[in-house]
Amino acid sequence: MNHCRPYNEGETLKDGFDTLDAFTRLHEGTGTEDDFLRVSAALNVALVRAADIDQKLVDLIAPSHDVMNALRERYEQTKLMRLSPEEIAPVGEALSYAQTIMDASSPQQMLEAHNTVTRVQAEQARTKAKEKSHAG
Repeated sequence: MNHCRPYNEGETLKDGFDTLDAFTRLHEGTGTEDDFLRVSAALNVALVRAADIDQKLVDLIAPSHDVMNALRERYEQTKLMRLSPEEIAPVGEALSYAQTIMDASSPQQMLEAHNTVTRVQAEQARTKAKEKSHAG
């Protein structure tokens, strides 16, 4: 029953600060793959929760996913984990929405959203592996 209650005031602060620290490193060009994964995870979970709340909220968060996908592709080529100046605002705004969503959600809702993200990513990995095995 404890998971169904709202978060207590300040309970999500450390997680939020850690995510903002990772975002700052991505902004400054000192980001790591772990920073990328942390920010991406926060955005993915927020997008799933947003879908349960309001389509307008989804539309506000969605551009950050395009940015993170572009960053991943660039990193694969350059090995530099850095957001470009025009990419900073969409990700920063989406992280602000993500924190608001987390603060307004219960731990159970966030866990369910995280589980959805994990399930979708596993399905995508299986599909990619099948495509690769059929292509080779």
